Amino acid sequence: MGLLRPTPKHRLSFMSPLSYVARYVGGKAEFMNLARLSTDERIRRLVSAWDGASRSDRRYLSIEGLAEACDIDPADLFGAVAAACYENGLDFSPLLRACYGYLEAVEATVRGALREGGSRERERMMKRMRLVGGGGT
Repeated sequence: MGLLRPTPKHRLSFMSPLSYVARYVGGKAEFMNLARLSTDERIRRLVSAWDGASRSDRRYLSIEGLAEACDIDPADLFGAVAAACYENGLDFSPLLRACYGYLEAVEATVRGALREGGSRERERMMKRMRLVGGGGT
């Protein structure tokens, strides 16, 4: 069972895991459509909050931020979406490939940060880890 290597368009600069997964499966709206399949009440509340957000808010809302606001660990959200796909007979391999691709993207970012002149990548990593101001998506 060999996983496909991520394509260059998926090598994005140090974004959060769920943001990466969402982009990999077609965007936040598509990820939320998959979440909609979950029978977990916590996930249903999250989807309801998403549905209640304006189109503009959805554009800028991070999935992790929404999960935090709904008291859901992002890993639990990912697991619920994968479980819902499995239970509904959907191909959830894109979710697994996205996880693999995310690890590859983080590796590439770290390699870039360690090379001479890699200050931009270091800054992005530090912001994402909230070690400096401006934590990102």
